[in-house]
Amino acid sequence: MTSDADRRLLLQIARDAIVAHLAGSHASMPGGSEVVDRPGAAFVTIHNHGELRGCIGHLEAHEPLGRLIAGCAVAA
Repeated sequence: MTSDADRRLLLQIARDAIVAHLAGSHASMPGGSEVVDRPGAAFVTIHNHGELRGCIGHLEAHEPLGRLIAGCAVAA
């Protein structure tokens, strides 16, 4: 289970990854939280004005959660 602070951090990672991708750069991965480095499974869903714009994820924990969230956010 992730804490509220961890969920906010993962949401910020997703947002930063999308902004960096659109700007043609790479987002930096924040440190200082074990949740970012812990292998995990996740889905990222993007809504715009209540309308689904994209959703993608992975069911198995094969990579660190921070990197997975960033990659899924860009793919979604």
